[in-house]
Order: sequence, then C-alpha cells, then structure tokens
Amino acid sequence: MSHDSVSTNQRQHYGCVPWSVCVVCALGGLFELVSGANFLAEIVEWSGYAVATGWSLPAAAWLLLAVCNLAPRAFHHHRPVNVNGMLMKC
Repeated sequence: MSHDSVSTNQRQHYGCVPWSVCVVCALGGLFELVSGANFLAEIVEWSGYAVATGWSLPAAAWLLLAVCNLAPRAFHHHRPVNVNGMLMKC
C-alpha cells in the first residue's frame, strides 16, 4: 500500500490532474528494483500455480512460457526513457 501512495503523491506533486495522461516515474523503495510490478506479480502467480500442481508438465510449461513472454517486457519497461529531453529510469 505504501507504494500506491508514493505513486499517487508523485502524480500530485508534478501537477497531474486525475484521469490525465502524465508520465511520472516512481522512485525509491522497491521501485528501484521492480518498475513493472504487474509483470513480477504474474510470474510469481504462475510460479505458485506450478508449485501447487506439483510441477506438472502443463503448469511448468505455462510458467516457462509466461517467463519467456514477461521477462523481456519487464526488462524493457525498467530501462531509462526519454522524457522531455531527460533520461529517466521508470
């Protein structure tokens, strides 16, 4: 919950109005390691499913496909982006 408040407070600090498109890079805490928490959460979710099924072949294959699909996205999401001529790590 603290990371939600960090994100909300940064949007308010930079003058973003609700329902607007505003690029704000959350910094500090776990945002330094994981900027796309949805990707990490999905990998953890499918890992738990594979463990719960006793590493059955379909579950392990689905986990492998999920990691192969989501890991590159997460990596590219974490790279520095150009915002108004400045490189920012989002």
